[in-house]
Amino acid sequence: MVVMKFSTCYGRIALLYPILAVLFGTNPILSQSETGDLKREVLQVMDSLLLASPALSYKAMMLFKGMGEDTYEERHFSVALKWNENNPLHAYDFEVRETLPNGEWYSIISLDTLVYVVYTGTKGMGVSNAPAYINKGSYIETLWEYFILPAVYAPFLYPTSDGLKVEDVGSVYYLHRSISDRASREIWIDKTTRLPQKYIDVNRSRELDLSQEMEVAFYFDTLCHTLPDDMLSPGYYTSLGYTQRFDFEEIDIQIETVSGLSDVAQKLLLSYAFVNGENDTIRLTGMTSRYIVLDFWYASCLPCLRAMPALRDMAEKFSREDVVVAGINCFNADIRHSLTSKFRDKNIDFPLLFGSRDLVQHLGINSFPTYLLITPEREIEFLFGGVAEVEQALMRLLGKE
Repeated sequence: MVVMKFSTCYGRIALLYPILAVLFGTNPILSQSETGDLKREVLQVMDSLLLASPALSYKAMMLFKGMGEDTYEERHFSVALKWNENNPLHAYDFEVRETLPNGEWYSIISLDTLVYVVYTGTKGMGVSNAPAYINKGSYIETLWEYFILPAVYAPFLYPTSDGLKVEDVGSVYYLHRSISDRASREIWIDKTTRLPQKYIDVNRSRELDLSQEMEVAFYFDTLCHTLPDDMLSPGYYTSLGYTQRFDFEEIDIQIETVSGLSDVAQKLLLSYAFVNGENDTIRLTGMTSRYIVLDFWYASCLPCLRAMPALRDMAEKFSREDVVVAGINCFNADIRHSLTSKFRDKNIDFPLLFGSRDLVQHLGINSFPTYLLITPEREIEFLFGGVAEVEQALMRLLGKE
């Protein structure tokens, strides 16, 4: 169960047809005109809760269970958003700040043209150009979808006619949206306050029979439409002596922009002490295959999981060419035994190696899945694209095109 508690502020409540038209290109109520009186009523209630106040701030507590995990991770956030018609992607500027267990915190501030990353531990502040387009699955879009109220409501306001079910259940309205055969979302709306009580997001991997679950419980204790001085204000941090410690072109660096690893990073990766599901220590220097394809993945990455069967087939296809595939996971070492067992049950039999998050940070890998190739000379190169492109690259290297 994943619980997110919001402490928000009551502001001016009004229908936001112009805002929604900018965000989604259609009128939600009119688009539901054929779905019945109850559905129209409930959608109108939800629409009314997309506040016309120019700004909102609230707290969030999230519990999250990733693919293959048995326990829930608790995380604490502060959130702020402000209507900005000049923001080309969302029509809102927003900030999501996570408080870490040691009391420090980091914050992502997404404005119309710039993105800031602030970290109290080093009093550092990075700045980049805002993404030019919405990249589903990117970190900024994940923050938007998980924490910003207009995005939380959007799947229910804009479903296909067959994908949404609405029920009158006592003191609440219950809505269920089947996004696909692998994903569903649910929300409970309090009839009296017209506020959401609970939100559930479930994603399943058909390939490996794993699921990711997030349950969100909302608590609207107080409402305010005045932002705190330290939210959505990079200048506030500058006034406190925060300095820009790093630059980057985009917050979501695409793999295509990376040319290769430095000599230091290559040596680190080749000599790194990975562990497998049987607690054996494995180093890449000990692998004698001519070519080694590394697949960087993590358990809650649906594209990663969906690629696993194709990687298995590719490994089998090239096994006689002295090519081996190895999965590298730097996020789920604590559940490596259960993950390895689940993968073996699904006939994913290439090596699965586990390390720490520090490794991917040192390597500069922040897009998943990412594929690397270790050559016979033990140079490490990035392989661009998906499994099909990796296979084509191997065919060229082996002279089999």
